[in-house]
Amino acid sequence: MTQLAFTNEKINSYGGLTLAGRLLSKFCKLSNYFKELSGSRSDRIPDADILTSMVGLLVQGRTHYEDIELFRQDDSEGFTEALDLEKIPSESTLRTRLDTLATPLNMQKLEGVNLALLKAHAPSPLEINGRKYIPNDIDVTPMDNTGSHRENVGRTYKGCDGFAPIMSNLGQEGFLHHHELRPGTQHCQKNTPAFLERNFELLKKLKLRHPVLVRMDAGNDSGDTVEVLRKSGHFFLLKRNLRKDNPVKWLSHAMSQAVPECPREGKEVYTGSIEHHIPGGAKSNQQALSCVYRVTRRSIDKRGQALLIDEIAVESYWTNLGESPEDVIALYHDHGTSEQFHSELKSDMGIERFPSRSYEVNKLFLALGAIAYNILRSIDSRVMSLKEKWPQHLRKRSAKLKRRRVGSIMRDLISVACKVVSHAGRKVIKIARCWPWSEVLISIDRQLA
Repeated sequence: MTQLAFTNEKINSYGGLTLAGRLLSKFCKLSNYFKELSGSRSDRIPDADILTSMVGLLVQGRTHYEDIELFRQDDSEGFTEALDLEKIPSESTLRTRLDTLATPLNMQKLEGVNLALLKAHAPSPLEINGRKYIPNDIDVTPMDNTGSHRENVGRTYKGCDGFAPIMSNLGQEGFLHHHELRPGTQHCQKNTPAFLERNFELLKKLKLRHPVLVRMDAGNDSGDTVEVLRKSGHFFLLKRNLRKDNPVKWLSHAMSQAVPECPREGKEVYTGSIEHHIPGGAKSNQQALSCVYRVTRRSIDKRGQALLIDEIAVESYWTNLGESPEDVIALYHDHGTSEQFHSELKSDMGIERFPSRSYEVNKLFLALGAIAYNILRSIDSRVMSLKEKWPQHLRKRSAKLKRRRVGSIMRDLISVACKVVSHAGRKVIKIARCWPWSEVLISIDRQLA
């Protein structure tokens, strides 16, 4: 049986961290945003190195401060070279300095860092009837912090104690374009109009090639939200909150306007649009807006059992799109993909339980997590352009894939065994040629270099 043994060779498990360092250095170097003040102590670790170290941890899915100590042993060869750091902070230094860096000014700087990274990557549009739209999916996702004593932890709508941040994902890749940490008890609509206005300001700075399609769910169905969406000039798709709408009236209108589809016996589906509905109700000052609907009537359930009373299900959407009602509904259903983006951030990267009791520090932590997430998304977009170099067993599946989970990127391209070798006065990080993803990794590194 094979035995384990020690070696004095310096072998690390994060060879792909170099890609993260390359992306930061090339597109959004933190030292360009966080300048050191004159008169600082000579042994003081720069703010940029503190933040970069935390990003380096998050890219590996490490969310605890004490994880930084793993990279301080043996002069941390590989970690400093990959991220171009002068010095790696200790756990106590990292914790303390992040506390002091959690200011509104520094949050604005990190927003600029994230924006600079996104400017270098064109989000992929979706196409329908020959027209292209860049999806901008906005939604709240609860983060479970049950049992913690974090500031502003509260009961979320999912029934757990935690936070309820709002996320804005861009493109089919799901780049985390904008976000806002919120207390767990905050309703999803509170402060959303202001969030949208800032979101659209950031979109203008990206100068995207295709029109943007903003998609939101029924929790944000409000006259204020619709007003901001209309003023933005972007296309939008907002699911309506039916509130006290009578489903029988919807069915009566649908039967008078549309021809039903009958996918099976006992099931009728009516699809159409109404042009006279006003967002915000009859007392609203807004103009009428197109409302797309789908009404489903079932007289027989899917098991073939006849129903005593027909079941009526209604779904409706506010939109300024000129697409057919069927296409509008299909576009909204695709909005569900954003749940996968949130899952990758929370599950794959572990950014759900926050490390600090301070609410402001946790805001900073989430901002750094957004940068780390977009770095992994950026690596993935390059991986997708090199499908001919993928491992043999994955090439057949690659044609159907539009993106890979960030967890897969972390396992296959970040957590790669490597060896740091000094050569000709400089250090080289070497990875094994036998690793199935080595050609992809080296190709991306050369692109970025």
